[in-house]
Amino acid sequence: MKTQIRQIVILPILFAASITTLHAQEIEGVRLQAGRVPAGAPVDIQILFSLAGVTKPYCGLEVRYGDGSVQVARPGLNGSQEFPVNLTHSYKSPGQYAIVVEGKFVNRGMNSALACSGSPKTASILVFDEVAERAAVEVAQQQRELSAREAELRRLSEQIESEKKAQVAREQQLREQEQAIKAREDAAKEQALRRKEAEQKNAASGSPPAPTPAKAVTTPTDKTTKALPTPAKAENPSGDVKKPIDGF
Repeated sequence: MKTQIRQIVILPILFAASITTLHAQEIEGVRLQAGRVPAGAPVDIQILFSLAGVTKPYCGLEVRYGDGSVQVARPGLNGSQEFPVNLTHSYKSPGQYAIVVEGKFVNRGMNSALACSGSPKTASILVFDEVAERAAVEVAQQQRELSAREAELRRLSEQIESEKKAQVAREQQLREQEQAIKAREDAAKEQALRRKEAEQKNAASGSPPAPTPAKAVTTPTDKTTKALPTPAKAENPSGDVKKPIDGF
């Protein structure tokens, strides 16, 4: 009985080992459809192989998803169409996970397979909380809007302050202009008052007004200014009226 059990266990191993050289394939890498997914969403994983010179590839491999889940696969039962190997996995909790793929002997009786060759390959994936991230995005958007409103308020405040300063400067200029006009008016009033007082003093003292100077005449030959004499009236002591002579 023990001999039969040994044969049942050993025969698949010997069978797999005897064809290793004929059906060796090497793990080349791990490719993820997305490096960042929300929690609960399916993650598409593709395991790449090198099948150069392999007519009927098959081997055993183990996939560790980083969240405690482990999957053993034995691709090749249906031929090379099972390569590359496509898997799907979902993560319940947010976090950074490392997916590790390496060859592993698979004992499945006559379908047993030796481990796929090649060193272990790793891929990293980030799983996030979609609700929390959406809330964070909304908070960030609100913060940007608040910052924009604060900036606009600061701009309006600076504009109002600048307009106030300009208004104060204009009012100061108007006051200075009014003061200048009033000073000129006061000076004119003062001058008129003094002139009137002078006229009143002259009238009270009986002083005649100053005579108007005679007009001067300048001849071309004599540039000396002379006063024009008043013409004298012709004398007629007898008072006779001279009559004109006939014919003249």
